[in-house]
Amino acid sequence: LTKYTASAVATYNTATSVIDRINQKTARGFAATALSARSTFLVEDMDSASAVDITTVAEFDANLFDLMEKINQNIGIVEATMASTGVDVPANIAYTNLVGGSDGATGTTDWTEALAAMETETVNEIVPWTTSAVYNALVLEHCETMTLEGKGERTCSIAVPLATSKGTATGTLGALSLAVNSRLASIHCQGLKAYNESSVLTSYDPCATAMLTAALQAGRSPDYGITWALANNVIELVEKPPVSGSAFGATNWTAQHDLEWLIEHGYTVLEKTKTGFRVARGNTSYLGTDPQYSSRLAVETTLLATTTLRENTEAAVGQSTTVPESILQGAIEAILNQMVDSNIIVAWDESSLVLTPSGEKTLVSVNVTVAVERLWIQITLNTTV
Repeated sequence: LTKYTASAVATYNTATSVIDRINQKTARGFAATALSARSTFLVEDMDSASAVDITTVAEFDANLFDLMEKINQNIGIVEATMASTGVDVPANIAYTNLVGGSDGATGTTDWTEALAAMETETVNEIVPWTTSAVYNALVLEHCETMTLEGKGERTCSIAVPLATSKGTATGTLGALSLAVNSRLASIHCQGLKAYNESSVLTSYDPCATAMLTAALQAGRSPDYGITWALANNVIELVEKPPVSGSAFGATNWTAQHDLEWLIEHGYTVLEKTKTGFRVARGNTSYLGTDPQYSSRLAVETTLLATTTLRENTEAAVGQSTTVPESILQGAIEAILNQMVDSNIIVAWDESSLVLTPSGEKTLVSVNVTVAVERLWIQITLNTTV
């Protein structure tokens, strides 16, 4: 048996070719058997071996290759490749967490590119994991552009830095919410404590609260908002109370002490009740007086109605303009009636539906009524004896 040199690798480059060559030397007492059905497996991908005693049975494996193959097949964020030297199977070690990693730095370009990639995706709500006013503004601008021009209606659920001071001066809760002031954004200032996947009580910044309220809204039907919806996994709220035993200062706040102020300034707030933590009001960050813009439910159903009507009328795109407008109008009326039946809208005004041909496009206008949440139930109990 000769040494397996580089020139031999070119001639006998697969496991099968090596086995066949060895079995040609049976008269000299050598024999080889395949341990795998992978007949074309390359010898260069096998584990390295040296100083093998040819007078005893020896096994040659490809454990390192199998390990890399499993990594590349099952872990999408890393890629394993064979080293050029020292190709050996690593020794077994105890379960060890990796150290030295970092989240990396992201900038405006990264956020801009990420949002651009989302323009062609179906998105209902974006929860950016940041408390940066700059990046939140980019997200809101994206939502406004996609909703008004991009045929991709969507909202966002954003957060301000943890323990931001109460007030209206620059950098305070009032100023931050005023800078947002949009029906397409809900804004959050409370952090929370909850158990993580390792059952350890962990503090989270307001991004987690933003994600929680977005998830609550996403899991509900169009005829239900999130006012008084329970957040079962919250153990404690992280706010900005005064030092224990001290009175509330101008910058301190909690939901229990400042609920009305927080809601009036556009914040979606969790409150503690005897049944657990719940959303006090399903509101947006809109600071005007129009309830269809300040109600998260009204905005969500308006966007859903817009998307539903647009997507169902696009089937008429490509038709000749000689096709009577009455056919398109009948289809639109059917869609509007279906949305009423599905509780997406309350009603639509038949007299307001107008189709106006304009060259190669048709302008459609219709007035619809959307629902807002029921916020109060006032009970008067009259008794007699």
